[in-house]
Amino acid sequence: MTLSKPLVERIGRLKKQKQIFARDVGTAPPAELLKVAAVNVPVKLQTDEQDMTVRPGDYIVADLNGVVVLPRELAEAALPLMAKQVAADSAMAVEISKGTSFTEASKKFRS
Repeated sequence: MTLSKPLVERIGRLKKQKQIFARDVGTAPPAELLKVAAVNVPVKLQTDEQDMTVRPGDYIVADLNGVVVLPRELAEAALPLMAKQVAADSAMAVEISKGTSFTEASKKFRS
């Protein structure tokens, strides 16, 4: 998986090869924009919207809706929460397939 803050060129071709998540898609810059500087070191992410550090061993969960970083030390505590969410989503899917609206199913299983 590749995470990229800058725009990515030819994302369609890259997505066939592996998962890639980028802020935007555009043309290639005239010169090299990024290069590998280090491996297995903390990475500081600092913008107007965020200020955080991703450390080696942290979990990165990504899909088309966004990217979440789960610090390694919180992973064990998060597992029971994930199991509850999966159970709620499964129950919601059954209710929605029976004709219940998403809003009603969400109120029933997620509140």
